[in-house]
Amino acid sequence: MSAGADMLHGPGAVRWGAAGLVILALHGGALLVAAAPWEMTPPPPLPEAAVMIDLAPLPAAPPSPAPPPPQEAAPDPAPAPEPEVVEPDLPDLPPPPPVPVPDPEPLQVAPKPRPKPPAPPKPRVQTPPKPVPPKVQKPVEQPPETVPENATAQASGAPAAPTQSTAPAGPPAPAAPSSYMTTDAARSWQAEMFAHLERHRRYPRQAQLRNQQGQVTLRFSIDREGHVLASSIERPSGNALFDRETLAMMKRADPLPPPPDDIPSTELTFVVPVIFSLR
Repeated sequence: MSAGADMLHGPGAVRWGAAGLVILALHGGALLVAAAPWEMTPPPPLPEAAVMIDLAPLPAAPPSPAPPPPQEAAPDPAPAPEPEVVEPDLPDLPPPPPVPVPDPEPLQVAPKPRPKPPAPPKPRVQTPPKPVPPKVQKPVEQPPETVPENATAQASGAPAAPTQSTAPAGPPAPAAPSSYMTTDAARSWQAEMFAHLERHRRYPRQAQLRNQQGQVTLRFSIDREGHVLASSIERPSGNALFDRETLAMMKRADPLPPPPDDIPSTELTFVVPVIFSLR
């Protein structure tokens, strides 16, 4: 019993099973060949009964060795410290010379044009009217005196008393101006003389503070050298300040420019207005 059980459950059972399968395969193949229709052959004889051979059991295979335990992973080695790099001592080098920077060109700024000073107001020069020629007093023709008869006797004995003229004796009248006063030289001399008077004219301080204005009519006479022979107020202004200043102007202006040679008169008289205006 033990031998049969070993054959059924031991390693020989495998062989027997394999042999049985081979036999079945052979029988199956034979059946197929026998069943082929092309040839009727007698069926092959049945195989003989299988001989049962009791085989000794094969020695059991040695157990496979157990796998070695897993080796513990070795710790990573610590990283080696990096060697310190020792920089060699370099000699102190002098700093490089500074690069010369060119001076920036100065900006040329156009000077601002200075405002022109306001032109001084031109002095108001009023051209005086032409001098009024003085009236020439013609000598009065007196009728011849009738001498009475008794006067002849007196004339023989004693000189008769001088008779007085009925016409009053006036001042000597200057020579009447003629066409020589209209020449270019005469007009130029008159303009120069009036400009000379204007330069010596002063505005009275008190009249200027009071904003007073006026006009004086002046009469004056000069000789050939320009010296003032006489000056007077022909028509007063109504303000004594202007009248006095007009006469003082003639004293300051003496002498005046002398007349040109083409004016033959030895004495010249003029009547001119002197204007005092704040405008």
